[in-house]
Amino acid sequence: MRIHIRAAKRWEFLQTAESMLTKIKEKEGCTSCNFYRDYEDEHIFCFVQEWQSRRLLDEYLRSTDFGVLLGAAKVLSKPVEIKLDITQGNMETVQAMRGKGGN
Repeated sequence: MRIHIRAAKRWEFLQTAESMLTKIKEKEGCTSCNFYRDYEDEHIFCFVQEWQSRRLLDEYLRSTDFGVLLGAAKVLSKPVEIKLDITQGNMETVQAMRGKGGN
């Protein structure tokens, strides 16, 4: 997940991201979760996660924890870019995977 945070919301997003990292790493099937800041733009951040299986990834994408992270990203950032190892998608792709429709 690549997130371009609005400058005024950077600190708020960092607090949310920090609290979510531990929760994500504790999820069943999460083998890796890293959080990076772009070298050239201090307002661009990336979450890079690896999962043991597609099923466990799907469960995470439908989870409340992912919903919180996604909600924070939608409120505090410019459009969120999400890439999956098997497909590249946008917010509609993620919403469909979460069973939430296009909203």
